[in-house]
Amino acid sequence: QSGHYGRGKECTNELSLERTIIFTIPDIVLFFNTTMFAMTAYIIPFRLMESSDGKYTLTMANTLLSIMSVTSFVSAFLLSYIATRGISTLLFILVGNVCYFSGIILIYGATTDFMSFTGAFEIGVVLAGFGDAAVTNLCIPSKFDLYKDWKMDNKTLGVKASTTLNTALGSSAVLGVVLSSFVASPKSEIPTLLTNGTVLLGTSAALLYSIIRK
Repeated sequence: QSGHYGRGKECTNELSLERTIIFTIPDIVLFFNTTMFAMTAYIIPFRLMESSDGKYTLTMANTLLSIMSVTSFVSAFLLSYIATRGISTLLFILVGNVCYFSGIILIYGATTDFMSFTGAFEIGVVLAGFGDAAVTNLCIPSKFDLYKDWKMDNKTLGVKASTTLNTALGSSAVLGVVLSSFVASPKSEIPTLLTNGTVLLGTSAALLYSIIRK
């Protein structure tokens, strides 16, 4: 039996294999987002300070990086409104994912000799801040939207969605910190950027699949 059902059709409360995959994709995207950020964020201030030839102190570099948190905080209010207006949350997660990884690539690239340009770091933290808010804040609402489209009972969905969200956040943060030791040297610059680009393409393709097949 096909795992895909059209809108408006009744179905059992048990997820098919395809729907299980679609249901899990936002958590997978969040896992990779958090991993890639944790992998690069902890060494960014030091790399920026060293690559700027004295332009940035460690304090200034940390202050600039905090712009991401401010942008994410402000964006969360906008995204909370979006989540209540019936707009496709998966679509906004896709947009946020593209912004997030584009931002991370710009942030890390600003600390290299071959990708640095005026304003790269600042643009990167704004894009990453918005993307982080979109992926993190819309992850759980996307699950309720999917259950609504599939006409399924969501009485226990909150606990299930929160558990998977916290698991994704916790495990990815630990993994990212472990991997951060491999991205500090100049030899790791191109592999790090290629890894972020590859994950961007993979997660975006998965989200696009979810949007089409849900």
